[in-house]
Amino acid sequence: KMSLFQALSDDDKIAVSERVRLHHFTRGETIFHQGDSGTSLFVIVEGAVGLWLQFKDGKAIEAIRVGVGDCFGEIELLTKEARHATAIAATDTALFEISAEILTPLLEQYPDLAEVLEQTMSVREKRIEEQIDLFQLEDIDQDAPNKHLLHKTQKILSGKKE
Repeated sequence: KMSLFQALSDDDKIAVSERVRLHHFTRGETIFHQGDSGTSLFVIVEGAVGLWLQFKDGKAIEAIRVGVGDCFGEIELLTKEARHATAIAATDTALFEISAEILTPLLEQYPDLAEVLEQTMSVREKRIEEQIDLFQLEDIDQDAPNKHLLHKTQKILSGKKE
């Protein structure tokens, strides 16, 4: 029923559904890290995910929050680059993971699917660039999201307010 897969035949939808992996994450759990290799995309079945950018100066921002029916990880899957952000479950979340092995033949067979992913990627990249411009931060640090979460956790455990 998701718009991402509307172009697929019923048989291909069934084939994809039989091969995806379902993952469950609790709120605050990291799905992947900025800098990781990206060989799959994720579709949110339940919950929400924040995509965090980590910067060399130690700052981290939630650049995008995606919810039920949205996909993420498409940029790295299409470009074969390292993950541009760290994905963290903003709520208890259920995700379908669709590997490149499953998706690549479908992209070749269904140009509409490739077009939807490219549009999603374009919008997402623009939103990320806007966030970077907004915070006037240029250099992204691969470990920043983890440092930010550690700092935040330490503050919560110590009882200090942010």
